[in-house]
Amino acid sequence: MLYTGSSLLELNKMIGLYYYFKRRLFDLTLHPYICWIEAVLFLLIYFIFFRFSLSVSLYSLCRAHSSMMRYSFFDTSTSRLMRFIEDRIKKIINSTVFQKKFHFRISRISDNDIHFLYKMGSLVLKAPCYEEGKLVEKGVIILKFGDNFRTFYRSVHVESVLNDYMLVLEPSFNDYASLDILCFARFPKQPVVVLAKEKRCFQFIKKLQTNLVPIELGANDWVNPEIFHKIENEQKIYDTVMVARWWVVKRHHVLFHGLRQLNDPLFKVALVSVEGKNRKEIDALIDWYGVKENIDIYEGLPQEAVNRILNQSKVNLLLSLHEGNNKSVYEGFFAGVPALVLKNTDCVAPSDFNHKTGRLIHEDDLLSELLYFRSNWADYDPREWAEENITPVMSTERLGRVLKNIALDQGEMWAQGLAVKYNSPGLTHYPDKTAGRHLPTINEIITQYGRERRDGQDRYDYHSNPMMVENKGALRVSVIIPSYNNADYIEYSVKSVLEQDYTDYDIIVIDDGSTDHTKKVLEPYMDRIQYVFQENQGVSAARNKGLSLANGRYIVFLDSDDVMLPGKLAEQAEMLDNRPMLGCIHSGWHIVDSGGEITNTIEPWHNAQTLDLKTWLMWKPVRLGAMMIRRFWIDVVGGFDINLSQAEDTDLLLNMSLKGCIMDWHYRPTINYRLHAGNITLDGLVQAESSFRMIDRFFSNPAIPNHIRKLEMRIRYYSAIWDVWALYVSGNTENIVDYLRRSMIYNVGSVDIIVQNWFAQMVRHCGSSGQAYDTLRFFLPYFKKAVNTDEKQWTEIELVINWWLDVWVYYLKKEYTTAYENMKQYQDIPEKVFCRLIKSGIVVSPDTVTEVEITRALDDAASLGMIKGINGYAGASAYMTALGQAVLRGERTVALNAFKRAVQCGFQPAVINAWRDFFYAGAIYFISGWKMSRVWKGSKM
Repeated sequence: MLYTGSSLLELNKMIGLYYYFKRRLFDLTLHPYICWIEAVLFLLIYFIFFRFSLSVSLYSLCRAHSSMMRYSFFDTSTSRLMRFIEDRIKKIINSTVFQKKFHFRISRISDNDIHFLYKMGSLVLKAPCYEEGKLVEKGVIILKFGDNFRTFYRSVHVESVLNDYMLVLEPSFNDYASLDILCFARFPKQPVVVLAKEKRCFQFIKKLQTNLVPIELGANDWVNPEIFHKIENEQKIYDTVMVARWWVVKRHHVLFHGLRQLNDPLFKVALVSVEGKNRKEIDALIDWYGVKENIDIYEGLPQEAVNRILNQSKVNLLLSLHEGNNKSVYEGFFAGVPALVLKNTDCVAPSDFNHKTGRLIHEDDLLSELLYFRSNWADYDPREWAEENITPVMSTERLGRVLKNIALDQGEMWAQGLAVKYNSPGLTHYPDKTAGRHLPTINEIITQYGRERRDGQDRYDYHSNPMMVENKGALRVSVIIPSYNNADYIEYSVKSVLEQDYTDYDIIVIDDGSTDHTKKVLEPYMDRIQYVFQENQGVSAARNKGLSLANGRYIVFLDSDDVMLPGKLAEQAEMLDNRPMLGCIHSGWHIVDSGGEITNTIEPWHNAQTLDLKTWLMWKPVRLGAMMIRRFWIDVVGGFDINLSQAEDTDLLLNMSLKGCIMDWHYRPTINYRLHAGNITLDGLVQAESSFRMIDRFFSNPAIPNHIRKLEMRIRYYSAIWDVWALYVSGNTENIVDYLRRSMIYNVGSVDIIVQNWFAQMVRHCGSSGQAYDTLRFFLPYFKKAVNTDEKQWTEIELVINWWLDVWVYYLKKEYTTAYENMKQYQDIPEKVFCRLIKSGIVVSPDTVTEVEITRALDDAASLGMIKGINGYAGASAYMTALGQAVLRGERTVALNAFKRAVQCGFQPAVINAWRDFFYAGAIYFISGWKMSRVWKGSKM
């Protein structure tokens, strides 16, 4: 449908009117009568279920309490109702039934939840102190945002964490009658501190008389004064600034209404948001109120840029009535900007407003107050007040005093202070992240105290670690170099260690029965290394022999043809020193040729962000020389399995991870991995068979966590494909077909889907090894032989693969000119075939494909006459394929953009068919996944 200018304007007005009523409706939910009615309805639910269901009863009371909390002015009847609700909540959570039998029902925690908890919602402020394996002083963990409380509670064995750490909760919303908070009341002997700056929240927590201990601190007491500060001689451009997300709770429409009444185009306003969600809603509201010329909008700015805009403004504005402790007002204080806040809000402490910081106002007086500050902003100096009352150091000291008193009351030691933190808006150590580098991370804590691992029978208790006591006088690092007939390169390996800018190490060379002149090459270094010759027993036995002779607390296994890069030992040893709960540091590596020239750089953390069981099983980013391992964990698993002639390194890491070893990345290459005739032609068949036996033995272990066991089929499939790649690299190509067919045991689907999956995995392995994608054409005859399909179907499959290699790979590389020229050779294919090609290309691509590459490819195809237009079936099907892939890979922004572009293609019949195909393909995908989990029941080949 086409719109004229006037009809489009009318449409925008209608959209703005809709958003206006939406926001006014939200204001209506804050009305006392509405709050009363909602609270009464939830109380009715409570009275119906309180004899039958503890969870429903408590949930209903919490919702009733939240409804009343939205009503800021309490009269006598309201206070009585609140007391009744709070008394009932208190009675439930102090009951024996709640503490012993209540189950906190929450949905399954995703990897994104854990990532957000790790990135923004948690911080260790103090590490626990152990002496001879016994806890002598507890650590401190702080959690921020209610959703993160839920994630943490679901992810760990909370009682075990509370035995070693004191827990501090910093809620994100002023509704403290929340199961996210109250669930921690189930541990009456372990105090949990709750930040509660809002008076009613503080009183509520205190009234419960549980292990929850309130403290009058909030999220707005942790602003970094070094980021938010006064900028001298900065010109005041804006009459007011409002730093807030575009959420309805922020009530931007109140400001827009005031600007329309003012009708002054010279009155300038800055709207700042940290994200773009709901931006269209704000734009429509601005158009509807007709105040566009008054407003400048900023999104996604770094904090330094927000500070500059604050310095350019005369007064900071907060119009929320009910949310959490607002931080932006206090950032403005440190930037020297006074604030206007509504009197009936619960987002700030009224005592924080005085003649220096700003004013508490009625909403009806907003316009007059804005005009007052337009002329009198210079009379206020909130920076001085903020520095005297709410710096991160002061707030940390206040929190530390409360925690110290709790510890002393419990008869516990308190000798170490807290690391200082600030909110940005997530939790960060002050003044920067390096301030807490010696402290455990939440990832380590979840790994150590994880529910499934804690419940497993094969979990090793880290607290019994004797290494902290026994090996304090030992060398820090031992470098073990096994060698067999590698005289041409071993000297380079030894010299690379001796040239390290680091001295606290020893070098052990295990000559595993070499028949060349290895010993003669090493003679000049015999006074600086420990050389041991043994009969040839294999690399695993050689490494174990080196371990028996090693004196270091940390171990590095360096292959005799690899080279250690400068700084590796010092940097990785420091990381293990600073993080005593860390068992292994892994890094990247350079691939070099026989002459030492770098041919590629491998940075595995891009595809494997976390080093856990799932990563080692599915992606195998193993390179022992790039690691440094705490000796204790190698001893726990008993070293290398000498029965595995290959894949012994992966087996070691799997066993360590299964025992609870925490591993992390060192984000830079630390070795040169040399490819030469001697190691390229290793027996790939032996390697593949060893890998298969290793996976088979791993899944026979009853201690495997349930979430890993559920992935068994997928892991076996990916391992079989990895074996195919290993056969190709080693030149054992005669066995490739057998292993491709073996992988088919663990997968289901049509022939074209199976081959597409094979090719997708080869693309991933090719990219991670640094080889050119064009080499993948080598696999085509092997794919054909493995599936044994007819010539017609194979021609269609081969077309998909060739098109990806000829055309699509260049769009991914953003080499658009080359892609366009190569597309010309496919110019005669029908539009339907093109649609299938582009969809297959998106699915096979190793990285998530965005709408940018798709749009460019569609434009080029349209210009060549391959499709009728970008907004037809071809465009819709391509964007929806990208949407599906982005959803599966957790790329929410990419998925949203792809969805928008698919919608923009319109709703003509051809596009409706594309939507039908999209949902049909999704159904087939999930059905295939369900079948795949049941197709193999442990049969052996």
